Amino acid sequence: MTAQSSPPVVPPPASRVRRLARAALTRAARADSIWAAAVIGELDEAHSEWAAVRWAMSGLRVAWWERRRRRREAAAAPLAAARLARRIGLTALAVSVALITVNWLVATVIPIPSGSMEPAIWIGDRVLVDKLSFHLTGLHRGDVVVVAMSQPQPQQLIKRVVGLPGDRIECRADAVYRNGVPIPAAAAGAGTCDPVTVPAGSMYLLGDHVLVSVDSRRFGPVAQSTVVGRVVGRVWPWSRRSAADAS
Repeated sequence: MTAQSSPPVVPPPASRVRRLARAALTRAARADSIWAAAVIGELDEAHSEWAAVRWAMSGLRVAWWERRRRRREAAAAPLAAARLARRIGLTALAVSVALITVNWLVATVIPIPSGSMEPAIWIGDRVLVDKLSFHLTGLHRGDVVVVAMSQPQPQQLIKRVVGLPGDRIECRADAVYRNGVPIPAAAAGAGTCDPVTVPAGSMYLLGDHVLVSVDSRRFGPVAQSTVVGRVVGRVWPWSRRSAADAS
């Protein structure tokens, strides 16, 4: 005699309360929450109708908090981008102001348009001009300075200081003399110039390339107040020695 197999166990149909709880959780899960599948899957594990209701209420509460969090994040994203843009803008402004301030008050880089200072500085070189320290240390013979001239037209000249107040400057056939001693930077060919004693607050300027330079031999001593800055070095090209070492 053969044994008869038992019929399959069919689970009872879900009650109305469980169907409503599942529908509510399914509707809440439309937001594609990461917890949705797990919450709905465990709804059937509730051992009573009341437990199913409590489970559904808990899931709905979590869904409400998640939606609220997403709304806050969505609202905060443009604000965060605006704050970042504002910070970048303020940083760029601060850097620009700092660079302008440094360029105006402290130091700047200028190109050389003429050959009047060759061979120390050549046409096309870029030199660093210190606008601050010479006010503290004063000017010295041999300094290469940038001066702002108003005559015969507004322009900036780069020359070497060869005479300070009290120095007697005169030109001879072989060189320019300071207090009777030839100036090393001024070689033969300097031409003629009126002998002069540099007055107080002034300086005597000379270009190293005396054959082409227009300097104090033509326009006389220059007020020290016209100095824009002192050349402290060459920034380009690196292949030639620093202009500051050319004294």
